[in-house]
This record gives sequence, structure tokens and C-alpha cells, in this order.
Amino acid sequence: MNCSQIQELLSDYYDRELKEDVRQHVEAHLKACDRCAESLAAFESLSLLAGKLSTPSPPAGMWCELEARLQKESQGTGSVVLLEEKSRLPFRWYGRYSRVITAAVLLLAVGIGYLNFTGKEHGAHHHADGVFNQYLTAFEKNPDSAQQILLKHYQYDPVQPQQAARLLGYQPAIAQSVPAGYEVQSSYVMKMPCCTCLQTVCKRKDGSCIVIFEHDDETPEWFEGQPKIKATCNGEKCCLINLDQDIAASWQHGKRHITVIGIRDVNEVNSLVAWSERDSDKS
Repeated sequence: MNCSQIQELLSDYYDRELKEDVRQHVEAHLKACDRCAESLAAFESLSLLAGKLSTPSPPAGMWCELEARLQKESQGTGSVVLLEEKSRLPFRWYGRYSRVITAAVLLLAVGIGYLNFTGKEHGAHHHADGVFNQYLTAFEKNPDSAQQILLKHYQYDPVQPQQAARLLGYQPAIAQSVPAGYEVQSSYVMKMPCCTCLQTVCKRKDGSCIVIFEHDDETPEWFEGQPKIKATCNGEKCCLINLDQDIAASWQHGKRHITVIGIRDVNEVNSLVAWSERDSDKS
């Protein structure tokens, strides 16, 4: 079996639904293929993330609303479509019928909200940015070296956040306030293939950092192939992306979007989303 075939079987393997002979083939491949083993480990990591959260009471009428939507979207197609995801989701948390799906969806409505596990997010940009992939790989080892990758390949203007409006045409969130517990180390208006954005490196008190991107377009395909979770964080829809040691998060901020790299846990996501929405005109 090749990697593509194994990737298609990882869902059933994770759910322990493979026949014994097929399961043995998958296990043999996973022992020999680091790439596929890392894919399995990444999704297991995301499942543990969700498992640590507490389960709230489901909203009133959630059963009826979900079943009605599933029934409507499946009419004329013969297939069930959930949350606009038409492809078969890896490591599925729901079955093939609406009652089973809605039951499992309730189990995923935990802590940070209504979750949907996907292996790939479909956005406005359908290509991976190779430079940004290099940046992500380098970031967890050395954020300063990673920053040099972006500065080498993209046009940029170093600015103070408060001065970025004249280049961007809007007042960025970081110019209005800095998240509590962080201080701005550097800030650049950066012209990337997908958009022109403000990138701000913020240091924590312990010297580690996060990087905040504020951009006009929908979330760029910077995280092609990375395991993702669609969630509601502090009342805002966002996407959590598994990076080997940290996570990234992206959410809409008024007419724009904010993407943060180097986040440690979901509590930090919630606090950052709360910061972006506080005292903001979101113009």
C-alpha cells in the first residue's frame, strides 16, 4: 500500500473498524513511514485536546436544528453533508445517519465550542505557500531564524503598529491595544503572495513569543495538510491548526482576519480572541 491509500484508511484504523488483514498492512506501513505515522499522531493530539475540555449543556433545539439541516442538505444528493464539508472527514466522529451524527456532534460541543475535525480546510487560496511552510518548520526551533525566512522572501516595511494604518488603510487591532501579558518586539507590513498583512511578533514574560498576522482576505492556505479543528472560541468562529509543538489559530475580526502562531493551549486562544474583540470598532 502507498501513502495515499494509507491516508484513506487511517480513519477506519483509528476507529478500529478495519478487517484484521488490512489492519496489519496499515500497521506495517505506519512502522516504516514516518510521514503517515506523524499524520496519525497529529490527529490523536487534536483528539486529546478536545478530550481535556468539559462538556456543556447543548443549546435548546439543537437536535431539531441539526437534523433539519442534515435532511435539507442531503436531499437530491443521496449523501449527508455536514458543515459544508463534502469530502469524507478523517477520524470521523459521526456515522452515516443523521441521528448518529447529531449525537456525536453533541459530544464535540465541548469547552471551546462546536468542533468539526478536518484534515484540510478549503479557503479562498487553493495553494500552499512553500516559503510559509519553511517558516512554520523553523518557527518551533528558532522563531528569530524563522522570521529571517519571511524577511528574505517577501517585501516588507518595518513599522510601529500605530503607524501601520497609513500602509494598510485601516487601524489594526494590535495598534489599539497589546494582549495582556505580551509586549511587542517587532512589527512589519508584509506583502505576501496571498495578501498584504501586518505581522507583529509579541514576547511573553518568559521570553517565548507568538506571531500575530492581521490580513484582509480569508484565512490563507498557509497550513496546507496540517490537521485542523473548526471551533467557537470565546464566541467567535475560529480554526485551530496543529503544529508539532504549538498550535495556530485563525478567526475573522470584523472585515478582516487574525492568525496567530505559537499558541500553547486553548486557554491562550480564548484570551487572544477576547483581546481582539475588546474595545475594537472592527472597521
